[in-house]
Amino acid sequence: MGHRHIAFCAAFLFFSSLAVTVDSQEGEEADGQTDVSPVFPIHRLWQDAKKNTVRWQPDWPLAIPPDSFDPVSSGKARRVTITVQPPMIDGVENGASTGENAESPEPRFPSVYTARRDADGRLVEFPFLRDGVFYQASARYGRDETDGRVIEALTLALSPDASNEPDASTESIGPIEIVLLKTDEGRPVTARIKTGDASYFASFLWRADTCVEMWTDETGVPLEVLRDERIFHYDSMQNITFIRSADSPDFIDLTNDGAPGGTREVSARYNDKGPRYWTRDGTTLSFQRDETGLIVRLADIQEKGADTPQPPINSSYAYTFDQNGNWTERREIRWTKLNGYLVPSEGTVVTRLIEYAAP
Repeated sequence: MGHRHIAFCAAFLFFSSLAVTVDSQEGEEADGQTDVSPVFPIHRLWQDAKKNTVRWQPDWPLAIPPDSFDPVSSGKARRVTITVQPPMIDGVENGASTGENAESPEPRFPSVYTARRDADGRLVEFPFLRDGVFYQASARYGRDETDGRVIEALTLALSPDASNEPDASTESIGPIEIVLLKTDEGRPVTARIKTGDASYFASFLWRADTCVEMWTDETGVPLEVLRDERIFHYDSMQNITFIRSADSPDFIDLTNDGAPGGTREVSARYNDKGPRYWTRDGTTLSFQRDETGLIVRLADIQEKGADTPQPPINSSYAYTFDQNGNWTERREIRWTKLNGYLVPSEGTVVTRLIEYAAP
């Protein structure tokens, strides 16, 4: 065991030094623009696919309800597609973190997300959260008779959405096709990545539930070493109760006098119906449910200082249901104070298309 640990550390240090050398020598193109390769942690995408479920976690955008992809209460759902429509302000779609509830930004492009299972119950399409943006992912499974969930390929892309245009930070990402060239006990060991005309390779070193991931270009030149520095806590039902992650320099750390950068922490507490309290960006929110478990209100329950720029969050929800009793539309009503009175306004609308398996 000790030898394996030494080899693991040595490999990590070796690839780290190579990556630093490459970054320092080849990080800039001739025109002064940084050559950005689509490097991202594939092992996180693989782990999401292996869960075989789309489970809410506290780093999701506020507009996407925790029960979006939950198993429906009546009838077997083969596909669930949700569409998120941000509110309109003066005839303009509010797709950014402006206006009321500014601390809880609406989801960025795209706004359509699908979870789909095949006839064997395997998750073949699912949304994947990366750097605060949801992407649409898909998985292809091999024909291993001993394990019907051996993943042999993954695809990551922005969902097609004619009503939105990708911004500069997302237009160069995807579609990304990942073929797992070698696995060990189901875990990826090497993978080939293709996006556009470019190809890359990734190698994975696993230890317990952590992974060090090393990317190279198609000639073998190291690009970057990725190590998952996020910290997760779980409860007895395997709900994610706490996430700590290093954020980009653009992130404003509200716990450190508004200093840029640093880390971000989100957490949630659950009952038998789902998340009950949700803490993020210095605010604690309460999910209030009816007797069936349906979310009917989201309220800010934390005392906030007078210098806090954002108003408290206070939303209620109205639903439309299908013939099986599952909700197909969720309309948000936002309540804000105006001259001492609570005034309602239209909020985010989430529609949910549920396709059931044939009886």
